Amino acid sequence: LFGCLSICPIIGTVPAKDGFKKLPIQMMIAMGFINITGTLFTGTGLGDALGTLIGPLVNGVGPLGFSIIASLLLGIMVNIFVNAQTGAYALVLGVLSPVCVSLGYNPVLIMLPVMFVGSFFFCMGPSAMCMLNKGYGYWEMKDPMLPGYLVVIFASVLFPVICYYVGPIFGMPVYLETAALAETIPAVLPTIMP
Repeated sequence: LFGCLSICPIIGTVPAKDGFKKLPIQMMIAMGFINITGTLFTGTGLGDALGTLIGPLVNGVGPLGFSIIASLLLGIMVNIFVNAQTGAYALVLGVLSPVCVSLGYNPVLIMLPVMFVGSFFFCMGPSAMCMLNKGYGYWEMKDPMLPGYLVVIFASVLFPVICYYVGPIFGMPVYLETAALAETIPAVLPTIMP
């Protein structure tokens, strides 16, 4: 918006020819394909296949361990599958929420830190927001990698621990309290998850 305003005929301060030379056109095109990438990432049936594989693997880790594993998974996925944050969210939450319910855990409390960590999609550097200024030479691709991995790992452990211990204080149980609730949540998830 401000780029357009800066080259407007009456109020603009930059000649249009110079303004278009400075725009990171490749990144703008890539950002336009974020939703398409997310749809392709989630619409291939990968979620169903992963759900059947993941359930037995996380059976004995407990609710806190499950939350940490899910947070690490989403935190790494949103930084590896660059600009497909929407798809990574839908895949991880769509696959692990029913697994969480089937294990008897409250998905509201257990999956909350997963959503927090998923917002750290800019930690590693290759995301569209970070790449917008890379061409100007302010940083190199190797610069955010180590701090990014450390932040994602630290947050993937800290957020679940905080939610696990603070959630019950505010009335959010760790385990599902009734069998009726455990049966209704999987029926609701397909309507709220893409």
